[in-house]
Amino acid sequence: MIVLIFICSGFYRLAVKRALNGVLWAVIAGASYFAGQFLAVFIFALFDTYTLSFEAAAYGISIGGGIVGVLITWYVLEQVAKRKASEKAAIDGELLDDDQYLERL
Repeated sequence: MIVLIFICSGFYRLAVKRALNGVLWAVIAGASYFAGQFLAVFIFALFDTYTLSFEAAAYGISIGGGIVGVLITWYVLEQVAKRKASEKAAIDGELLDDDQYLERL
């Protein structure tokens, strides 16, 4: 749970820094951590059921899957932030470009 707190707080700070909804991205990060853990162990269990009897292997695969889920979520957050920043720059550029409208008058 301590790892989850660090992940959620990191995503919250990163989202606020990028002008996104921090609480939403913290919840998404926590959910992606658990979903990554679940999917990693589930996929591994489909292919090799004997190895899951060793708890160390299950824990390692679980943590690795959670980290992969968080990395995918981080990539999505960065792409959303870039898109939002480019849209804002385009809107600001249109609003500040009053010369073309004055010339038409």
